Amino acid sequence: MGRRFLRRVLCAAAIAPIARGQTLKISVSDRATKQGVANTTVVLRDSSQAALQTQVTDADGIATFRLTSGGSYWVTAKKIGFLPAPTKTLSLQKNERVTIGLIMNPIPVRLDSIVTNAQKGFEKLTSGEQFFRKHVELGKGHFFLGPEIKASKMSLSEYLVSKIDSLTFVLISPKPLRGDPGRPVIPAGGSRFLAGNYGSHCLYGRIDRFDIYALLLQNDKADIDALLGVDQVVGVEMFASYQDVPGEWRMDAASPERIEYVSVMNNYFTIGRVGMGSRVDSTGEFRPPPAGPGPLLTCPFLQIWTNLAW
Repeated sequence: MGRRFLRRVLCAAAIAPIARGQTLKISVSDRATKQGVANTTVVLRDSSQAALQTQVTDADGIATFRLTSGGSYWVTAKKIGFLPAPTKTLSLQKNERVTIGLIMNPIPVRLDSIVTNAQKGFEKLTSGEQFFRKHVELGKGHFFLGPEIKASKMSLSEYLVSKIDSLTFVLISPKPLRGDPGRPVIPAGGSRFLAGNYGSHCLYGRIDRFDIYALLLQNDKADIDALLGVDQVVGVEMFASYQDVPGEWRMDAASPERIEYVSVMNNYFTIGRVGMGSRVDSTGEFRPPPAGPGPLLTCPFLQIWTNLAW
């Protein structure tokens, strides 16, 4: 009796339909090497762009999503050291299994060190602390150390605005008109932007030796307050006028690599691309043309130091 019952159960299981569900396999490869890219963050979004799932690719560059229903989806991939893979749209039917390939382009300046805090490659560069001390002795600019910022219980941007009259918050960073180089700002928390309080009302800046926009893009952060906690900030230098900027940084406050109108996490703004990674493409956003002959757009300059370069 028991054996006959077991055989019936096994036979029923063999002929019963299997609930497969929807499976989406993402294959991420390096355009240069044609090899799979391991440890890549792959994000799956629904048709309204809301994030549904996040997976990390395996050693072969594969990430697998198992979905409870069909529908329209968006998928993209990001990894430090590569441009974000172009977003792909797809539709899944019931019980369908689909494989999608994403190709990533390596960038010439790798930004891994901002995450790993690795010091390799910076041994021969002037440290942030040396710059800080040297610039304090020049007697121009505003200087703050990490402990005092942390003790204020404010975010980094709020602290700076509270201490520096020439720095302010603005609520909008308008898209430049054609032929206008734009007015660069730095995105801050609370859907605001840091800007100069006088003159052109613009602001250039960088974190350690890195371009702020590239760091925001690579880390999926909308602003510097989301990117950096106050406990990560070791020191800040702020020069309210172009004339106060130290000689070795003077060109960074007058002719950044590019001025672009960009977006990160649906946050739109104009920014001056300054520092390592400044040639990372802004993935198709509007880049105002050069203003042509005439004076360069000079702005206040903000330098933020973390332990990475201090």
